[in-house]
Amino acid sequence: RGATGGRVGRKSYELSLREQWIMEDKLLNDHGTIEEIALITSKVTDLLSIHPKNITSGLNLDILTSGAVVKAAYVSAAFVIRGVAADIMDIDPEELDICHLQLEDDKKVGKILISDYHPNGSGFTSWLKDNWKECLNAIRKPSGEDNFADVLLSPKHGNKCKDACYECLKNFRNMAYHPLLDWRLGVSIVKVLADSNYVSGLDGKFDSPELKGWLDHASIQRDSLCDSFSNLNPEPTQWGVLPGLDIGPFRLVLVHELWDVEDPLAGSVLMDAKNKAQA
Repeated sequence: RGATGGRVGRKSYELSLREQWIMEDKLLNDHGTIEEIALITSKVTDLLSIHPKNITSGLNLDILTSGAVVKAAYVSAAFVIRGVAADIMDIDPEELDICHLQLEDDKKVGKILISDYHPNGSGFTSWLKDNWKECLNAIRKPSGEDNFADVLLSPKHGNKCKDACYECLKNFRNMAYHPLLDWRLGVSIVKVLADSNYVSGLDGKFDSPELKGWLDHASIQRDSLCDSFSNLNPEPTQWGVLPGLDIGPFRLVLVHELWDVEDPLAGSVLMDAKNKAQA
């Protein structure tokens, strides 16, 4: 379009794309080899790497072998940590950047990377490193005050927020992460970082904010599965404290997203359910 004498004119153009191929064999034959490239930009700033020091027995924290669910837990934990730190420092959460997740070398656990948003560092990531225990304790031991951690863990929020909402982890700038966000899973990862004995309900204790109501939710999911496969005449079952169902020759047990189903923790509710189902 062009503007002349106050008027906007419009001209039609014909675009001819001859010999344009989308098939790889044609691309290779007619246009040489295909190269993979990446566009990057560098930024000098502080960077904080966070990962569990020890692998908690009974939990699967590997973001590569567990599908999307453990990745979602780490992403959610990153936003929980950012929210707590920003609240304590009284800054905009956007001052802290959440980088891509990585796999910690020689450990089957994920790694969270947090950096300052502004180049050359603003000191917020450095503060988070120096006050790491304070941020963990805000999640582990709510103070009863009207702050981010206490609102997140409050019964009022837990009763109305299924996974994430705009009062906890969601905002308009992290919409790409919305399908992954779950504050309960995020809090579970934070507690793993704070306590190597945390087993996310494997000990049969589901009274903490991130686990409260999980057994009822699992039973609802079990009933939904039974309805979905009603043509196969599924039978609702109960293995110890864990709900399950029988479908033909298969016995299913509903488990928490972070539990290691390949190597259940000895003496756990999952091992008990497995033994009873196999018997």
